[in-house]
Amino acid sequence: MGRSKDEVLTIRELSIFLKISKGTLYRYLRSGLIPGKKIGGRWRVLKSEIVSFLKGEKRSSAQRGEENQNQLQFWVKKSK
Repeated sequence: MGRSKDEVLTIRELSIFLKISKGTLYRYLRSGLIPGKKIGGRWRVLKSEIVSFLKGEKRSSAQRGEENQNQLQFWVKKSK
């Protein structure tokens, strides 16, 4: 199956990508500094959101919500 336009990262993957500890990453996610979403009690983050965050780009929460919903639907279908 082909890869999605956007990759969903776990805490471990994001920690490696950002080169920060998992503890720091959890703190940033809980505070809202880094954009992420809890799904089934576990954090998931769109890689494109992190890249935008690192570039200093700002997007509205409505845009992020729509993109997150589209990605979640793809991810759920892919898992079945």
